[in-house]
Amino acid sequence: MDVKLELDRGLLFIYVDNYPLLPVRFHRMDPPKTRKEIDKVLEEDKDRFKDINKVRKEIYKKLWELYRDISGKEKKEKESEESIEEELLDLVEIDREIRKQFNGDVSAWVKSKLDLYIVGEDKNKQLVFHVMASKDLDDPIHASVEGGSGIGKTTLVSRILKCFPEDQVIVLSRFTPAYLDYVKDRLKHKILLIQQLTGAESGQDTLHVMMTEKGLRLGTVKRGEGGTYEVYYVEAEGPLSFITTTIKSVKLDEQFRTRVWRIYLDDSPEQTMKIQEFNNLLAREPWREDEIKEELRKIQLYMKFLSKYGVKDILIPYSDKIKLSGRSVRIRRDHLKLLNLIKVIAYVNQFYNHYIVNVDGKQYVVANKKDLEKALEIAGESLKQTVLDLPKAADDILKICREISADKDSVITAREVAKRSGGRYSQATARNYLNYLVDTGFLYKIEEGGGRGRATVYELAEKDLEKALDIEALQKNVGEITPEYLEEIYGDRALLIDKFTEGLLEYLQFYGFTVFSDSEENPKYSIKTVNFGLQEFLSNKEISDINCYKPKITENIEYFDSEQKTVKTVKPKNQKKNMEEDTSTISNISRPTGSNILEDVRSISKNRDIPEEILEYFEPGYDPYVVRCRLCGHYFGLNKIDLEEHVRYHQDYEAYEGDEDEPINLG
Repeated sequence: MDVKLELDRGLLFIYVDNYPLLPVRFHRMDPPKTRKEIDKVLEEDKDRFKDINKVRKEIYKKLWELYRDISGKEKKEKESEESIEEELLDLVEIDREIRKQFNGDVSAWVKSKLDLYIVGEDKNKQLVFHVMASKDLDDPIHASVEGGSGIGKTTLVSRILKCFPEDQVIVLSRFTPAYLDYVKDRLKHKILLIQQLTGAESGQDTLHVMMTEKGLRLGTVKRGEGGTYEVYYVEAEGPLSFITTTIKSVKLDEQFRTRVWRIYLDDSPEQTMKIQEFNNLLAREPWREDEIKEELRKIQLYMKFLSKYGVKDILIPYSDKIKLSGRSVRIRRDHLKLLNLIKVIAYVNQFYNHYIVNVDGKQYVVANKKDLEKALEIAGESLKQTVLDLPKAADDILKICREISADKDSVITAREVAKRSGGRYSQATARNYLNYLVDTGFLYKIEEGGGRGRATVYELAEKDLEKALDIEALQKNVGEITPEYLEEIYGDRALLIDKFTEGLLEYLQFYGFTVFSDSEENPKYSIKTVNFGLQEFLSNKEISDINCYKPKITENIEYFDSEQKTVKTVKPKNQKKNMEEDTSTISNISRPTGSNILEDVRSISKNRDIPEEILEYFEPGYDPYVVRCRLCGHYFGLNKIDLEEHVRYHQDYEAYEGDEDEPINLG
């Protein structure tokens, strides 16, 4: 016997072997009452079934499972709501720290936390963090952290990984080339760390396809019935952010090498001493590590919120000003890597001083000049090495050559370079790299050493390191982003939604939350009347779940429960007529004496181009940035797109029916 139960708007539909019984009222808080309704229906259809008791028993069994599932969902939602509210309060404190101490620079705030756990490597650790953060975007970036054995590559990467939730990270010691062919969607928008990439046999060819195509599709055959072969496909979904560590002696595949940021760690004696001092500190005061991890948890919380609710699409309005000069066609990939890094930085910092625009119904964060400056600050050296394709040692020796060239009393020779390197390079090593720089066009030989005691003298070529990537010129070419600048570039295509100048607090208010405290000096924040988790269980496609939040306190408030497709305490058909006559609607200029919330809402709505006919459906909420739907009780931020979408739902969806005078109670 096949019994199915379906809920729709407070009614329970029962099917026995595909035969539909009459629908009954579903009493969510009173199972015995629901069973009585089922008994009445079964009594009417008892002649249809040979064993009515067996049918009743099977229906009761399914009914118990239904109540159990509903109870479990409600409990999970309640626990989730409490957890999210605690996290939200922590986020408010994080927001205050970012605004007050770092002037809204999230990247600088992240660095300050990483400084507690990673000594030195200031630019490298910021670059690695942003590589990992790019996992959420459609065009993520990738990195290879390189250096000698024991330099601390794995330690640096592993500690930065603590800034991200564990379920967003996959760590492998090694992997076979076939691994990526069979992971399906388990890597989508994840960070994949391969701790040691050992060479060409490690599947680099598969990796570079995954990076470029954001997925893999394997075509293969298997033997079917009767011995015939059948074609089938195995797919792996991306995109993902890939990062690996490797030693200097490993030769990276050319296709792989040009697709990643190559990050070289500091192997200087000074850095070694700093690391030893830090390790001594942790050994002497081991509790410090727990304190540091708690600070990194703040970054993890911020990134969790950003990953879930942040805008993932980025515009770079000044991209035509970003040009790199180079010696080969691979400059195209390097240019794209820089653009994608700018996007990641804008994504991470989007709650602070960034414009949000709407193009064809899709929201974009607008990258500003500071995002470019930050990208060049943290990745300038790596970009130079990438653009010029110079090994780190060759780059170091080129810098020494420039120092020597600036000294009028010295000339560039292998002996002078070895001397100024402080013992890092022998004279023979210096000579090899000087000749390499001659071959690649960065030095000239102006005096060939031909005999005993005669040294070869070198001179800088015109194609200098700074000529290939002029960072200062890049920064000068880009101006500040203004609404007028955006209008000049995009015209009417890009609709300006807002610019968050007050950080996460303003963002939360914009999207329907209220966060308040007694004073700035005593910032003990609380959250008012918002269920932050509603988006998780709004599954009905016919109602907009974007920026739509159920009030936590639902006394005397009507709302649509999409899980049960039930309208609770529905208003009668003439509600809209009553609404239009009500003097408290936003569209009416009257407001309570001594209150300016209506005026504030009207002013904000006007600035955001929200039509009056849309506002008629809403009344002021508990904050100037928040309104409440008069028909169903949902709270919204003053966002034109979301309000229009919700009004269309009420106009199209037949949620109101029955007597003109009596409200209908569907459950």
